[in-house]
Amino acid sequence: MPSFVDIIKGEYIGRTVEVSFNNTYIDKQIEGLIVDETKNTFKLLTKKGMKTFLKKNIILKNKYNDESYQVEGKVLIGKPEERLKKKKRRMW
Repeated sequence: MPSFVDIIKGEYIGRTVEVSFNNTYIDKQIEGLIVDETKNTFKLLTKKGMKTFLKKNIILKNKYNDESYQVEGKVLIGKPEERLKKKKRRMW
């Protein structure tokens, strides 16, 4: 099983993910390919075109080494190259 740190520090560009929202009023899931990542956003290529999502409002569902996991976007806020340098504490 991958560790929490491996998942957080991993590269997200090029992964197919399912995005759900951190909002009890919205029960919508969107699947797509991450094509770009900035400090606060992910850009996904979906069947309906390019969509941009704020990291603080989403939950990413993905597979890592044949195991499913969910990551809150809040944990991924920051530049991708700086995320590798940060030391992360476990959230649980």
